Amino acid sequence: DQCLRDLRVTDPREDKTRIKKEKDRLLVQCYGWILEDSSFQRWRAKGDTRLLWIKGDPGKGKTMLTMGLIDELASKHRSSTAMLKRLIKFKRPSQSCLLAYFFCQSTRPELNNAASVLRGLIYLLVVQKESLIQHIHKRYKVMGSKMFEGSNSIYTLREILSDILSDSTLPTTYLLVDALDECTFDLSELLHIITDKSLMQRSRVKWMVTSRNLPHIEQFLQPSTISDKVSLELNASHISKAVVAFVDFKMQHLAAVKRYNPNTENEVRQTLRDKAEDTFLWVSLVCKELESVPLYRTKEVLRELPPGLDPLYDRMFNQISAQDDSRTSKYCKDVLRSSTLAYRPLRLEEIAITGGLPLDQFSTVDRVSDIISRCGSFLTVRQNIVSFIHLSAKDYFTLGNGKQIFDGAVEEKNEQMACRLIQAMDMTLCRDMCNLQKPGARILEATGPIQGNILPQIAYACEYWIEHLSACLHDCHGILSDDGKVYYFLQRHLLHWIEAMSLLNKISDAIAAMQKLQSVLAVSNSELLSRIVYDVLRFLMWSGAVVQEAPLQLYHSALLFAPEESFVPRNFKQEMPNWI
Repeated sequence: DQCLRDLRVTDPREDKTRIKKEKDRLLVQCYGWILEDSSFQRWRAKGDTRLLWIKGDPGKGKTMLTMGLIDELASKHRSSTAMLKRLIKFKRPSQSCLLAYFFCQSTRPELNNAASVLRGLIYLLVVQKESLIQHIHKRYKVMGSKMFEGSNSIYTLREILSDILSDSTLPTTYLLVDALDECTFDLSELLHIITDKSLMQRSRVKWMVTSRNLPHIEQFLQPSTISDKVSLELNASHISKAVVAFVDFKMQHLAAVKRYNPNTENEVRQTLRDKAEDTFLWVSLVCKELESVPLYRTKEVLRELPPGLDPLYDRMFNQISAQDDSRTSKYCKDVLRSSTLAYRPLRLEEIAITGGLPLDQFSTVDRVSDIISRCGSFLTVRQNIVSFIHLSAKDYFTLGNGKQIFDGAVEEKNEQMACRLIQAMDMTLCRDMCNLQKPGARILEATGPIQGNILPQIAYACEYWIEHLSACLHDCHGILSDDGKVYYFLQRHLLHWIEAMSLLNKISDAIAAMQKLQSVLAVSNSELLSRIVYDVLRFLMWSGAVVQEAPLQLYHSALLFAPEESFVPRNFKQEMPNWI
């Protein structure tokens, strides 16, 4: 059980449920065509095709198609298993097939790297067939949870997956990975594993992957005797019919909500079909806009709607800029800018600080939620987490016309964001933030107090302030100098920051952050700050395991046993209790 808990970075079944809720209802008419496709049928049959690559432009429905195929393969598996059970009454039948999948998402740190993909696939395989855990456990007994962490973990995971796929008891196994292009770390290593001939030649194992049309992915996934591809652009007639079915589905809801008369309903339906350009996302965004349009303006808006995603994004952005209240327009841009720069989706509580919004005006999540609703459908909120409606929307602000939101160099905005995060921590961090009081209080005792604490508001600041600093190509304003903001922050709040990271269960991330800061300082002239960070890193690596278990040991045993002349005990001697 502990081995499985350490392996699990996410449960892809829960990710699938979340994505389903975020997207429109899954319609058989929108993915059913792939079941009749000759390339898919060759892949699914017990033939030589081991790998199928489905590729297409943004918004063409790749994730929807993947979820449909997962449901299809799962239902066939359930019916085969039920038949076997009827045929073999007294002997437990072997499983007819295994199905494992993973949804990559570039904006979520737990879903955007190759190690997480392999951990997710292995986790689902072991959950379905418990005997496979032997291939993990023989290494886990020696290395423990460390085998799943660090830069070498992907090679350990590759060996484990290879052993699992070589298991003689393994039935037919389907491995599906959606949105390879959103795997932003170690993608090449993942593609090497997926296309490894020694793994692909296992007759019982079938891989299916989806991605955008990107050259660096295509060079790995060229068709061969054991691999094939399906291009959504080359299946335009099927996609076009699927989009028409999607338009009809969306129109049922829209016509009921807006009470369109038959003529208006037909005109809206026809316009959506004509301008969609076979893009599901375009239809979804336009229908969302039409819901808020007064009836008398419906035809006018229909005429103004541009076909294509980028022109639609231009229109949405121009509407934000043209808002009557210039302050609202500015706040929307602040939110969009910080969401674009952020290394993970932000929580509602974090938006005011990361976006630099006036805290007196945005002191509650309902006010923050209201300004997000005015950001032109670029952002969506689910369970208090703010994310872009689609990766193409974020790309619009990093690569497209939306770059104008930065009013200059992105590095400058990263520096400004780093300063805001440091300032927020400086105003908020303190000793014993969750009122644990007892030096031996365990982290488990802090889970309740954290929710009602101010810590969630600065969680992103604590986790990523160093990331934003390292994204600044030049230390323009001396933030990293020996008398700069970072120096004074560490002088005042180092232990408080480590305590906060412990309460967030992020001590290993704190160590990684300090290592990154050390590498940034290696090319600077800040000798004193470099020595301090070196000492802090030693302190963290030595005491991190204890502090992660019991946060307040930071002010007791961690300080007591640190080398007396190093920065941490010298600077924070007053934090030790008098009775020591």
